[in-house]
Amino acid sequence: RQGPVSVSQKTGRDSRTASPMSAPPTKQVEAALYIAIPADGGGKAPSSSIPQPVAATVAQPRSRRVNCRVFCLAFLFWTVLGMVLFFTLVPRYPVIFFKHLDLSDVDGLPSGQASFKFSNMNLYDITYSDPELKMYWLADEAVVFGVDEPTDACSFFFHVEEACGRKVHMNLCALEMAKFDGSMDVKLPPRGSDKRLLDMTSSASNKAYFAEMMGQAASGETPILISTGHLDQSSFFGNYGKTRVSSTLYCFN
Repeated sequence: RQGPVSVSQKTGRDSRTASPMSAPPTKQVEAALYIAIPADGGGKAPSSSIPQPVAATVAQPRSRRVNCRVFCLAFLFWTVLGMVLFFTLVPRYPVIFFKHLDLSDVDGLPSGQASFKFSNMNLYDITYSDPELKMYWLADEAVVFGVDEPTDACSFFFHVEEACGRKVHMNLCALEMAKFDGSMDVKLPPRGSDKRLLDMTSSASNKAYFAEMMGQAASGETPILISTGHLDQSSFFGNYGKTRVSSTLYCFN
């Protein structure tokens, strides 16, 4: 015999009283599953991923690069500063130019005074003192006379390619013509210059060389001269002592 049945107006399904042993409704089970396992927008569970240590791998090289940059800039700065100080403070060789010579005959020997231009190539004050200069005639060995071995009269040999309008291309014999000295102090400002007169001294052999050199000039061939020597050089950095003077070629006209 079947009991009374009631119909729900909302669902249209049977509304029977469930016994204690009956199974739970299907709708409640589906709701529990939906809450326990949520799905993303695509309907799939999100996949797990391991983050990469980006900050740790980038920070260390950047620190090394900064340290290297600072070291390189410091090294470049001190290198440039050292080069500037070296080329600024290291003393240059004295530069002395022969300007002209006033000759005279004293007791049968050539004598006179020579004008020299002293130049300071440094970037600070310099003082030249006690100059000792020598003037040589660069001649062919054939003109050396009065000696058994012409080369014995040569103080040294100097190679000349072309000078004073002459193409030489050979070693010339340096014959000492005269000495020039003076007890004086020449104080020059940075990159400055000044002229001084130095007394000339010579010997009997110098007189013979002068005569031969004059004959060469009269024949139309310009004699070639060279000056050498040394002087004392000092500045506020100290006394440099004897300093060699740069050799200079001249044309005797």
